[in-house]
Amino acid sequence: LGVTCRMPGAIHDFSGGKGRRLWEINLLWNGGSRDEIDCLCWSNDVGAVNQQALKLWPRLAARMPCGDGMSGLGCKDNVDGSRTRTGMPYNGFATLGYGQASVMI
Repeated sequence: LGVTCRMPGAIHDFSGGKGRRLWEINLLWNGGSRDEIDCLCWSNDVGAVNQQALKLWPRLAARMPCGDGMSGLGCKDNVDGSRTRTGMPYNGFATLGYGQASVMI
């Protein structure tokens, strides 16, 4: 399927071992040319998983060679998570490094 796991073994347990749902934080690069699993999260509360996903933006922005970190993000959509409805999984998009790449979480 073309899905790669960038951090094999990266599993977060936000449920204290009582989680019944396993969530996947997925990165879709450059319009779908590459699909990566960033991590897996055990949690009964999607809000905790959403917070983990939001923490990815600074790290993703720092990957671009001439990206200027977070200030290099462009074409942003819901990067801060403010448009994510309670109880729904996070979905955000931005171009990184002044347009060098695009990613959707």
